[in-house]
Amino acid sequence: MWFEERRKRITASNFGSICKARDHERKLKLAKSFISPKHFVNEAIKHGIDHEKSALDAFLAQNKKYKHKKCGLVIPQHFSLLGGSPDGLLDDDGIIEIKCPFKVNDMKL
Repeated sequence: MWFEERRKRITASNFGSICKARDHERKLKLAKSFISPKHFVNEAIKHGIDHEKSALDAFLAQNKKYKHKKCGLVIPQHFSLLGGSPDGLLDDDGIIEIKCPFKVNDMKL
């Protein structure tokens, strides 16, 4: 259900590509990718998935003032064509997006 609902929207993940698409060929390729998205997992994506929870735990341990709550697809009430899937909500008015870059995997928080 998440993939199906996400597919109907301009999301945080594809917004930049949409803004940069200038020529007709690029716009057509982008439209096709929305209609038939390809789901792939490479080594860098797997690394991010594998380390997301420990990175979030480390962030919350260092920032105890925040209350974290998991969430799914967030759709703005008045802009239902848009959506995003943050890694969680912080307090009542914040979001968090965890990134675990593969190329800096030895870096400490």
